[in-house]
Amino acid sequence: MTAEIGGVTASPEGISDAVAILASRQHSTAVKQPLKAQGNVLAECDYHLVAETYLERHPDRVTLVGNKEKHAARVKNAFVAFLTEQLAVVGSDPTEVPAANVMENQSEYG
Repeated sequence: MTAEIGGVTASPEGISDAVAILASRQHSTAVKQPLKAQGNVLAECDYHLVAETYLERHPDRVTLVGNKEKHAARVKNAFVAFLTEQLAVVGSDPTEVPAANVMENQSEYG
């Protein structure tokens, strides 16, 4: 089973790889660059739209705030939260993905 994410079709493996890639970069707010560097198909998706939609539907699930000096990883965290939920939809166990909940690994300011 595959999922359409931000205009890109991704397999469960592609989704779990994306979560693992983004979770491994705990001190970065980047999404596209690390995914592209690893050749992940989701590097080409509209992750901003996915994150914005997720935040509108679930404002309580991503609570990090930033300021001029420290940028919060709100987009990245919302995107990873969405991807983690999609793993269950496509039939994969999100608990098998290393550091699937990247938000647990973030400081208050990302």
